[in-house]
Amino acid sequence: MDPFTILLMTVLLAGATAVTVLWGKILHWAELQLFPWLAANIPELEPIARQAFAVLDKAVVSLRNATREAWRELRRSLLKQVAEFVRQFDGGWVLELTSWIATSSATVRPQVTKVVTQQQVRYDELPADVRREYLRNNKISHSLNVTELRDTELRMADA
Repeated sequence: MDPFTILLMTVLLAGATAVTVLWGKILHWAELQLFPWLAANIPELEPIARQAFAVLDKAVVSLRNATREAWRELRRSLLKQVAEFVRQFDGGWVLELTSWIATSSATVRPQVTKVVTQQQVRYDELPADVRREYLRNNKISHSLNVTELRDTELRMADA
């Protein structure tokens, strides 16, 4: 798998993982708040809403299963990925994404390739914990172990 594909899959899997982690909370809210409110105020919509949630649930479960399988496949090649958010002298922020990728072929021993990409990031696009650490402690560099976070998120989604 080429490095760009691995980076793209990591980003897409992060979004899919977030949806599946939150789905249980969304269902819980619907059961406690939405469905009773509909039953009391617009009773003819309650069965329609329940059916819509049943259809969504089926899609989310399929997405969770596909995400889990795609992450397992990706982790065969993606050994580690670290995101480093760094504040620049001009006040802007840069995301440096470093990935260690195992490449293998039938004739050659597996090799580890380090791939580093950089991109400008607007302040409002920074993760909340990066902004918080910057504002509270003037921390101008923040590192996140992406693979560890995704592994943990998928474990939480399975729980």
